[in-house]
Amino acid sequence: ATTTMPPSKDDGSHGILACSFNQDFSCLAVATKLGFKIYSCDTGTCCYEDRMGAVRIVEMLFCTSLLVVVGAGEQPELSPRRLKVLNTSSHTCIADLTFVSSILAVRLNRARLVVVEEKRAVVHELGTLCIQRTIDTVANPRGVCALSSDADSSLLAVPSSASAGTVVVHDCINLHVVCEIAAHNSPLAAVSLTPDGSMLATASEKGTVIRVHCLPQASKVYSFRRGTLSASIRSLAFGPPSSRPPLLAASSEKGTVHVFRIEGAPKDVTPRASGISPMRIIGGLLG
Repeated sequence: ATTTMPPSKDDGSHGILACSFNQDFSCLAVATKLGFKIYSCDTGTCCYEDRMGAVRIVEMLFCTSLLVVVGAGEQPELSPRRLKVLNTSSHTCIADLTFVSSILAVRLNRARLVVVEEKRAVVHELGTLCIQRTIDTVANPRGVCALSSDADSSLLAVPSSASAGTVVVHDCINLHVVCEIAAHNSPLAAVSLTPDGSMLATASEKGTVIRVHCLPQASKVYSFRRGTLSASIRSLAFGPPSSRPPLLAASSEKGTVHVFRIEGAPKDVTPRASGISPMRIIGGLLG
């Protein structure tokens, strides 16, 4: 699971543009106007730095030497349409991939690399970087997405409606749709998956209710009220798999972080009147 922050309003030369945890939360990658830094969450110390120029996305592969970066567009080599795969041990660029439009989000695990643009998600095999599938999506200007970190599941969640909070879950290994869920009435603002892909958390642009859906059936749900006033949810993240009961954190634009315990029996749900058939809700749609 990865948590990514939005660009900072800091106009200083060292301004932080984004940050994200690696899949096991042992490291924090920070993208700045000068490049990026990797911090150990155990010691709080910087263990790697590259002053390559302004970077707006940096994502790690667990604690390996492989990571990907996307530039902020301040120089041609760091265009927001170019993704660089780097080896921090040898200080080399393994691959430099160019996309049709600006890259809004990147997610990866040991099997797949997913690049999200505004109207599509491109699934690559990590080992060869060959494209396995291109998924057309609704307009997704926030780059809302989640990829399970377990390579055996490799589930990808992306919005499936620009006007309502529906989400579609893809199996990136077997290349088919698992299910589609009518999660909220308002468009999605954030999603997160557990490492094994057994639970999906969603938040809408309204931001008052966080929901957790059990996969793959998507027929049971936990609901948590974050508050009564609307707030923009910046990120969702499940706690470590070892935590009992499971934990879910939600951060908002108001500078708050809510942590929920996922316990008790989930509520059974039936498809809501959203124009989506029950078969699509429970995962019978192949793509």
